[in-house]
Amino acid sequence: MNAIENKMNLNIDEVISIVERDGNKKRNYLIMNKLQAKYLPVKASQAFDMFDLLAEEVKQYTGNIVVIGFAETATAIGARIAQKLAENPENKVTFLPTTREVFKQTPIVEFKEEHSHAVEQTIYGNEETFENADYIMFAEDELTTGNTILNCVKNLNFKCKYVAASLANCMSDEQIKTFKENNIEPIWLMRLDKSNYTSISGNDSINIEYENSENTNIKVENTIKLDNPRLGVDILKYFNDSIKLAENIMKNNEFTDKKVLILGTEECMYPGMIVADYLNKNGVDAYVQTTTRVPACVSQKEDYPLKTRYQVKSLYGDRFTYIYNLEKYDIAIIISDGYNMEKSVANALKSVGTESILTYLI
Repeated sequence: MNAIENKMNLNIDEVISIVERDGNKKRNYLIMNKLQAKYLPVKASQAFDMFDLLAEEVKQYTGNIVVIGFAETATAIGARIAQKLAENPENKVTFLPTTREVFKQTPIVEFKEEHSHAVEQTIYGNEETFENADYIMFAEDELTTGNTILNCVKNLNFKCKYVAASLANCMSDEQIKTFKENNIEPIWLMRLDKSNYTSISGNDSINIEYENSENTNIKVENTIKLDNPRLGVDILKYFNDSIKLAENIMKNNEFTDKKVLILGTEECMYPGMIVADYLNKNGVDAYVQTTTRVPACVSQKEDYPLKTRYQVKSLYGDRFTYIYNLEKYDIAIIISDGYNMEKSVANALKSVGTESILTYLI
């Protein structure tokens, strides 16, 4: 992989892999970030260190800022950037992700992510917040062509400046020029040349499927209710409420000498990462990962990162979602703002030897 620019203290290959999408004819490869807790389990600090570097790149933007994290992979990136910007008292920051979920509220804009496994995207929120914004800042894990953000911006009619902050940017010089002509300033940690991308074929892409079972017992905790970020949130309140959730989990469970997985669900990434980071800082061997709607191929080839794919039912509706490279843990804690309690997720966790499974609905 050819790096044009790298602002991280890691080699590109330590961060990025090119994997094969399963059944996507629009774009047959996926630029997969190994450290952002979506496809692979990581320590939360690994993801936060990377997100914080990107936040440093945009700290010069001040005023009224709306930060939008693209669903589902960049929801945590956007939330972390918003949090760091909000720590500056000169800023008023609202965070929300794009979403593929449907709410009664009238959306701010609907647009298409043409290459995606799930094309339709929606932004909700308060229109007055957008009208008063000095900046609307998009957060992404990677920008390949920039077309999705262009589609979004062309449907927005707010007189502000736009920023597109991404961990990786693969856009050509001409595509970047088009961005700037449309009042969008691109910011990145890594700029990559995609002209010679080849993915290692994942030709063993067979699902390990798990259905519901009435014999599966799941302890469900209804604890602190977080605001729904999809409608726009005060990011510092959202963070503080997530810390309260972490304190509750730490107080009510015994983690001594335990290996723990914090499993977020789809668009619900950031609270799980906050919980995992809190546990780590209190001596717990905790990892974080998130289910995803993205069907990617797996392979047993040595240099291919995705080895297993578990297909489970979504907690958000009548569809499937996936967990990759699932390992055995002593305790697994599911953090979700979904409205279904699908036992197939627990069955997948149990299949690799995880016996203690808790779910915290937020």
